[in-house]
Amino acid sequence: MSNGPFFHALLTAPLRKLGFAGRWVRVTLHWDRLVLHGEGRAPIEFSIASIVALHASVVTGRASRHTIWLTLEGQAERFALTTPPVEREREGYERVVEGLAASLLRRGLPVFTGHGWLGAAFGLGGLGLVALIYTALSLVLAIHESDAWPHRLVGLAVILAAIALLWRPLMRETPQRAQRLEDLSRAFLWRR
Repeated sequence: MSNGPFFHALLTAPLRKLGFAGRWVRVTLHWDRLVLHGEGRAPIEFSIASIVALHASVVTGRASRHTIWLTLEGQAERFALTTPPVEREREGYERVVEGLAASLLRRGLPVFTGHGWLGAAFGLGGLGLVALIYTALSLVLAIHESDAWPHRLVGLAVILAAIALLWRPLMRETPQRAQRLEDLSRAFLWRR
């Protein structure tokens, strides 16, 4: 078994395609390579020099999880490694991501955090659309019923407060290029 920081990635379809079996694949970072070790096949090693881009994020949905997408030289698709944000994986996961990011940043290659524009835009856009519709409806009712407008302002204030409260979490979802290792804190659920 390899030495160095490590975490356990969930066995996903891309890892199954590589021949791994079981529930987990151990992801270990060495100074010059990333090693995937699991059931069903011999370990796979990727040279750190072959990694040309890194995207790390917390993906939320039915269950939150941390995901690293790696772009390997000569590959069209990104390669994903996913782990649940459980405390026992924290140190290893952070050290692996920080080690990979440090290597890429030194070489001037892109490192991104945040999950995607679609989630952020849909969240903020959806709330904004609700606020716009509510405002338009309130104005129409205010014109036709002079005593109804104060109640509508309370509803609008609640919607605007929801936008203000959700602004920061939704902005974390927008992809941003990391300029230094401190920028990676957006990629770790523990630090949110």
